[in-house]
Amino acid sequence: MGHVAGCGVLSSDDIGDAAKLNALQKFIKRNGHVHPAVQVGQILERYRLLLTKAIHAERGALNRAQLQAAYVEQ
Repeated sequence: MGHVAGCGVLSSDDIGDAAKLNALQKFIKRNGHVHPAVQVGQILERYRLLLTKAIHAERGALNRAQLQAAYVEQ
């Protein structure tokens, strides 16, 4: 099983939170299903999906706010 923390991604101050979250999501996607406790693997996968959904919703809200600000400036 891969070890995301071992590569220094999570402990590095030079790497942004978005990149850390992305690394965690990839780790869960690759390894969540092989967790010794099947239920924990399923919970990790559900958590990853919810995080992805939240990121997409936030990105949409940000895009709408930027478009509205650009429209007001005109």
